[in-house]
Parts: sequence; structure tokens; C-alpha cells
Amino acid sequence: RFGNPDSAFVIPNPLKPSVLQPPEPERGATDLIVAGSLTPNKNVAAALDAVHELSRRGKHPTLHIVGEGSERDALESRAAELGLGEQVVFHGFSDQLPRRFASCLAQLFTSTNEGQALVILEAQAQGCIPVSFDINFGPADSITDGDNGFLVPHGDIQLMADRVEQLMDDPALAARMSQQARTFAREYQSRDLVSLWEETVSIAKLFKKKAATSDVPHFDARLRGVEFPEGQGLQVKVEHHADLDVLP
Repeated sequence: RFGNPDSAFVIPNPLKPSVLQPPEPERGATDLIVAGSLTPNKNVAAALDAVHELSRRGKHPTLHIVGEGSERDALESRAAELGLGEQVVFHGFSDQLPRRFASCLAQLFTSTNEGQALVILEAQAQGCIPVSFDINFGPADSITDGDNGFLVPHGDIQLMADRVEQLMDDPALAARMSQQARTFAREYQSRDLVSLWEETVSIAKLFKKKAATSDVPHFDARLRGVEFPEGQGLQVKVEHHADLDVLP
């Protein structure tokens, strides 16, 4: 995104490990979840549309919506308009999100924009398979399509429903992807991000020291002319000079 890979570093946010107290909840084969603030950029209405499409296909999913926000009333109205009735449950804020994830087959992630979406990793840590719009930026950092989750083009409700239906119809696939999601989240949690920060700060100090002590050569450039040769595009004449003897 920023060009030079030698001087740009991306350090991920840490993911706090979560351990469920027994008994672990039973995972519902048709239970889906959306977790986050109910605000326009979270685009939860798209998750309602996906559930409606699954219902139209003869599936019977239950969508658990965990979170609060300015869009709640509109989302409740939308669910009623789609005739989803008891298929959508608004839980409001919950401090038991890991348990909610552990009880659901898949997470629907429908945001229009994100940074690093830790909520995807939190779902994966509990074996809840993310089915996400492939947006910039975030989901593709945590999801390998078809391995530990699914990525679908932004706004593609039909394909999102296809992927959820695929998980519902193939328990072996769902079990495999659930375990791979857990494994990915566990490996993510095991990284020593403090050491990564220390290493990056150390490299940044070296860059800064080098920039402060290096002699920058003098460079001049002057535009001498512009011509448009027939059939040859644009020709620019530049006079330039650099004191290269100071370079190492």
C-alpha cells in the first residue's frame, strides 16, 4: 500500500486469548451470528438479506445479532419486513461473545469498510467460520478463502448465501473449516507482538540515524524544451547535474 517494503512495516493488533468455562455450548448447525456495533458501515442489513435468501431456499437459519447502535430500530423493522420473525434474535450488548461464537456455525461479516477486524479472529478462535465480504482492508488478512473461512465479493448476497448453505449441507466441510479457523487464531495469538514492536522501533532508529548522518548529494535539473515529434509522442529535454562524489 505504501510502496517500499523495506521501510514500511505492518504490526497487527494483539488478540486476547479467551477460554470458555465448561460446559462448552453446543454448536447450532443453522445458527449464524453478526457481532459489532449496529451502525451504517457495519451493513447488518446485508446479513438480514442473506438470511432471507437462505429461508427462500428452504433453509431455516437463525441469525443472532449481538451489539447495539443507531441502526437497531431500522434493522428490527427490516427483519419484520422480510418476514424473518423468530429467525432473527437481537441480543443487544453481551459480555459473553466467545460463548456466542462457540454456539454458531458461521459469522456473517458484511461491513463496507474496516481496519483490522479483530472480531473475525475472535470468531475463528471459537471455531465459528467467517463468511465475509472481501473489502479493503481487514478480512483477507485473517481469512484464506475456502480454508478457514469464505471471502465473497462486496455486496454479493447470493454468493454469501451459497457459502453458508454449503456449510449447512456439508457437516464434514464445516468441521474441517472450523478446526482450521481455530488453528489460525491460535497461531495468531502465539506471535510475540511485543518483540515485533521492539524490532521495528530498532530498525526505525537505524533509518533515522542514517538519514541524519548521510550526506545528501546536490542535484539540479532544468527543463530545456518540450517537443512533439510526429508519431513519436512527447519528447522532454532536461539538463541535470549531481555531485556524485559524496556518495559512498
